[in-house]
Amino acid sequence: MVIFLPLAFVAIYLFQIASIKLEAQMQHNISSEQRATISSIKSLFFELIYMSLVLLFGFIGNRLGVISILSFAGIIILLSLSFLFLIKPKQI
Repeated sequence: MVIFLPLAFVAIYLFQIASIKLEAQMQHNISSEQRATISSIKSLFFELIYMSLVLLFGFIGNRLGVISILSFAGIIILLSLSFLFLIKPKQI
């Protein structure tokens, strides 16, 4: 049970790296005129996903316990990171 705490910190660290990579790709691939709009849409999209995951984690936590939440979150983060790092941006 104690081993999941360091893994949670590693997952948060990897998520921050993925977030920085996404921001860098957006800055390089989107024109200045569209950047604010797309950034706002991205923020809205992430907030909606965050709210739904918080509700889902609460439901899982009530039913199955905290360890299952960490396992489920780890799976989601690994899938997200693998998807983000496997996609190659188009060269303009």
